[in-house]
Amino acid sequence: MSPFLLAATLVAQAAPPVQKPDVEALYTAFREAFDGERSPAAERALKTLEAAFPAHARSLDARKRFDAPLKTLPGRPAPAFRVPSLEDAGTAYSLDTFKGRPVLLEFWATWCPYCVADLPAVHRAWARFQSQGLEILSFSLDKRPEDVAAFRKAKQPMPWKHAFLPGMKAHPVAEAYGAASIPQYVLVGPDGRILASGNALRGERLEATLALHVGPAAAVLEEARAFARRTAEARKTGAPAPDAGAEERRLADRLATETRPELR
Repeated sequence: MSPFLLAATLVAQAAPPVQKPDVEALYTAFREAFDGERSPAAERALKTLEAAFPAHARSLDARKRFDAPLKTLPGRPAPAFRVPSLEDAGTAYSLDTFKGRPVLLEFWATWCPYCVADLPAVHRAWARFQSQGLEILSFSLDKRPEDVAAFRKAKQPMPWKHAFLPGMKAHPVAEAYGAASIPQYVLVGPDGRILASGNALRGERLEATLALHVGPAAAVLEEARAFARRTAEARKTGAPAPDAGAEERRLADRLATETRPELR
């Protein structure tokens, strides 16, 4: 062997091997950056994962999770569904079941620690807003419906409506509502349109978000929105605009004697 080839061989043997990125490490980095919101950090982590492993199952799962929030953006019509009641097979739930009332859709499972950790907040919201017309429908993504009954009996009662989705996250209803990660919450308004979803309905934020959309506060906000719509329409048509000053004084007078925090 020539001195040149010998030297090249020795250099090659001494050089450390090129480390290929580990798919699990990149997927973990994405999961740590993505907490249900499509943040720039999560997008960067996703792109790194997809560039290194473009067709890997982990890349496909990460993309599905990242895009899921787009399915439940506020203002969109809620996807239609029809599912049997978990307690009564002869009863079916659909969006029409809740027409004229707000309903919180909860996608959860007894095996999901984050779902279980959120349940005390859901119970508090139920106790506070049930009398104001709120409905809750929990979609179980468990493997067996019996698991839900056992959990409710032994741990938390969850005294609202329940349904079971065979196939778990692959069920069409779970797919339609972007339940790639659970828990997933979607608040649907009386008109069947999405009012809020995702992290705005998690934990301690749940009651604050519901206070804006359920009960007296919702009526006040609707008055303000109606005034804004009238103002916009007047600008389009050239008609005299409503008196904004008078409207502001009317609301200020109303709130001056209001003690409920959600209305103030």
